[in-house]
Amino acid sequence: MRRRRQGRVDTRSELLSLLTEACELEHGLACTYLFAAFSLKDGAQDGLGWEDQQRARRWAAQLYFVASQEMLHLAQAWNLLAAIGGTPYYGRPNFPQGARYYPLDLPFELRPFSLETLDRFIKFEAPEEQANRLRCQIRHGAPVDDEEFDYSTVGELYSLIESGFENIPEETLFVGTRSAQIDAAFVHFPDILRVVDRDSARKAIAAIKAQGEGTRQDHIDCHFGIFRAIRDELAGTRLPAGGFARACAPNPVTRARPDQISAPSRTGGQAVTVITHPSSLELGMLFDDLYGLMLRMLAYVFARGDARARWLEEVCRVAIEMMVMCLKPLGEALAMLPLERPDSEARAGAPFALSRVVLLPSSPATAHQLIVERLGDLAAVADEAASRVGVRFPDVGPRLARIGPALRRYGRMLDAAACP
Repeated sequence: MRRRRQGRVDTRSELLSLLTEACELEHGLACTYLFAAFSLKDGAQDGLGWEDQQRARRWAAQLYFVASQEMLHLAQAWNLLAAIGGTPYYGRPNFPQGARYYPLDLPFELRPFSLETLDRFIKFEAPEEQANRLRCQIRHGAPVDDEEFDYSTVGELYSLIESGFENIPEETLFVGTRSAQIDAAFVHFPDILRVVDRDSARKAIAAIKAQGEGTRQDHIDCHFGIFRAIRDELAGTRLPAGGFARACAPNPVTRARPDQISAPSRTGGQAVTVITHPSSLELGMLFDDLYGLMLRMLAYVFARGDARARWLEEVCRVAIEMMVMCLKPLGEALAMLPLERPDSEARAGAPFALSRVVLLPSSPATAHQLIVERLGDLAAVADEAASRVGVRFPDVGPRLARIGPALRRYGRMLDAAACP
């Protein structure tokens, strides 16, 4: 059994491990926030009055904004990793994971928008000064024996990471190639910072913490404040949370893998929900394929940040646009489609399945061929899905019709850029 520590990181190995864990958390948080946003109703056909429609759309926009900042935090963690000799990491455990998987003592799962879901989001992003109180409130048992470091909020994790950058000698820590650092001139994350020394690492970590939990002076204009304000507004409305959100299945999957069959016993009662309706299953598989490709493209850009080719910038641009132009409409469509039977209120939802981490090859020419080929394959799949599903479910047709053309346009954009 390893000795548990609180607050001090002294070796590169420990710091690399914690940064990799931060990558998993930022990635997973983005998915959970997006899933909640997808589940929100957005029109008169959902039975909402005009005022409630506007409220639900505003909440969805706020959740999408927070999720986009979590992707920024993932990218920033990649820069922190690269600065000390690590590589981009986009892996994470599949949903669901029980409350004791991370020291946070909170379950990691996909759930539709609700008061309970917002409560969990608030605890993820709570300011550090509230961490001890929250730790007492949310402990579900003894700490996990093999966890070396303890934290109960994301902010506490970054304080541990910061201690590593403070304690390890600067002259030996920053072994990464400076030109490999990605900045706002290269990637469309305007707040991303290059990490080349202790001072820039401090600034990067401070920016992540300020966006998540706020500052000691301001806990309003941050993720914690946004979630708390949404929760307060929701609690004060005349409609229950279910009136604003579709009944999306918890932790939906297109197929249950062997390691998920025993999920209830492993994760404290949380289990996957298998999508069985043919139309929903078709779109769920397309969602996971596009999601996986987007992640591989972003990781490729950050792994080769020193190759300042226009083609590489286009790869990054395409990956980020895919989130908005492809994944968002697909996720919203899945939240509108049936889980099993059309006559049931149960809806499907975006699976966010990640079966394995497979990086693109280092050769730009080979990577270019694989990306463009895959974009073309998925464009054809998207066209067929839009034709079949859109006819059967006219409400989702417009959301699907633009995905195939967008993917073909992305292929042309990459072909037009000079591949090194």
